[in-house]
Amino acid sequence: MKDFKINDARLAEFEKNKPDFFNNKTFRVIRADESVLEKENDAETFVAAVKEAGVERVMDLKLQFGGEPMFSTNISQKHKQIEIENGIYAMLHSSGYMQQTLQNISDKLNLDWLLLETYFEITDDIMTGYEKNMKTLIAVIDKEILTAIVSGQKKVFELELLPDNSDLLVEIDNEGYIVNGDEQKGQAVVTKKYDAIRFYTDYSRDSETALVKIEETTSMFMRDGNGEKMFEGTPGEKDYWPYTMIEYHLGEVVEQNYLWIVRSRVPMEDYKK
Repeated sequence: MKDFKINDARLAEFEKNKPDFFNNKTFRVIRADESVLEKENDAETFVAAVKEAGVERVMDLKLQFGGEPMFSTNISQKHKQIEIENGIYAMLHSSGYMQQTLQNISDKLNLDWLLLETYFEITDDIMTGYEKNMKTLIAVIDKEILTAIVSGQKKVFELELLPDNSDLLVEIDNEGYIVNGDEQKGQAVVTKKYDAIRFYTDYSRDSETALVKIEETTSMFMRDGNGEKMFEGTPGEKDYWPYTMIEYHLGEVVEQNYLWIVRSRVPMEDYKK
């Protein structure tokens, strides 16, 4: 029996407002010297970064998407492209994929770039992105919790599965239902695979932040004092929603800093303005 269904309203809203990389500005490049490369929109930032890396060097990497070269002199019949220079075209897919591609270019060419989301334009507490070739969950949390995480006192970060975050946290089947797992094995639902969590304490550029790897993800149904599953609605009906907690077991703290001094490794509690 299906337990619960994805929030259709959120999914429809997401589809309607998919990022337009010619209008939106959702990521930026932090160079090794801590300067920032950020243009008027994601497409322009992408092109500028590729030029800065060296178009020929980037083409030599032979990166591909969907079976086609991401950078070539050919016109694609299937994918959007933008001309970089002199008849050389770059494939455009999504803002997140462009961000991931630039991080990949940096890693392969040893540019020491750090690709970060433009978080001050984000309003949701939970989002997703890519950093350092890792699929990343983005979470805005209290400073006290972040301090406990980076100090090693808090090893597990919990998120309650809700109708408005289910499409980000768990797998959905072809009928739009959340995929159930084996609760006895610590997987009440089948969670989406994330490599790390980027924690923030607010939405601004000077937010305290840390990037932390995920070692394991588990989930469980929430139960009352009698061990009974807690839920809303009617079991078997569309409105049925069992309360579920997802637990991210945390590992290495990759970096902790203030966003505007991105390469600093000064512990947050010791930092003095």
